Amino acid sequence: ELIAAKWHLSRTQLDEFSAESHQKAARATKDGLFDNELIPIAGLNTDEIIRPDTTVETLAGLRPAFYNEAIG
Repeated sequence: ELIAAKWHLSRTQLDEFSAESHQKAARATKDGLFDNELIPIAGLNTDEIIRPDTTVETLAGLRPAFYNEAIG
């Protein structure tokens, strides 16, 4: 929300960027581009934060994490 306010970006623009970012990261993971970047710990060997099924629509359904219209 802070980036949107500072750079005058719409929520839709940020959601589009975020969805594309998740899809690129998922593709890079699948293609092995992060293999030399990740060190397995306790059996985990992938980044669990990447969500390949993320879409603009799913992001649009999320409430803003930081911005509260009541307090600006």
